Order: sequence, then C-alpha cells, then structure tokens
Amino acid sequence: MVSSWRRTPDSFHLEVTIPVGSQAEIHLPKSNLDPVLATESGRVVWKDNAFQPGAPGLAGARQTAAEVVFEAGSGTYQFDLSPAH
Repeated sequence: MVSSWRRTPDSFHLEVTIPVGSQAEIHLPKSNLDPVLATESGRVVWKDNAFQPGAPGLAGARQTAAEVVFEAGSGTYQFDLSPAH
C-alpha cells in the first residue's frame, strides 16, 4: 500500500493505493473537525455521521471518537475530510 497525506487546520487529504487483490481499512483522523464530511474523488462518502454508499471500491465505513474508518478494496482513493456545515 502506498499513501500520502496533508493536513490543514480545517481539512485532511489522503491519497492511498491498495494493491490488486487486497483489501484495507483506511483510517481518517477527525482531529477537531467533528462532525465531519468526507469525500472520495469528489463524491460524498460520509455525511451526517453515516456512510454514504455508491463510491466504487468502498464497502462501508464506521466512526470512532477519533476517526472515520473506511473498508476498501484494491484501487486508488483520494479522500478529503472537512467540517460538516
């Protein structure tokens, strides 16, 4: 798996590639952004404290006090996490 990330005071961006034939959990830290909105390649995948289905490769998600965790199959993903408004 290959990843890179960047963080600002009000956002978090993660690019990750999961190898063919693999699955992974992708952990996005919420920091002080609770409640959060998460997008993957521009598509909303987490809103109103719930997984928003429909993004290719993402099977589901859950939330903990500190992060949003996505279940993902092989592929390249670009996540953006920001405060929900």
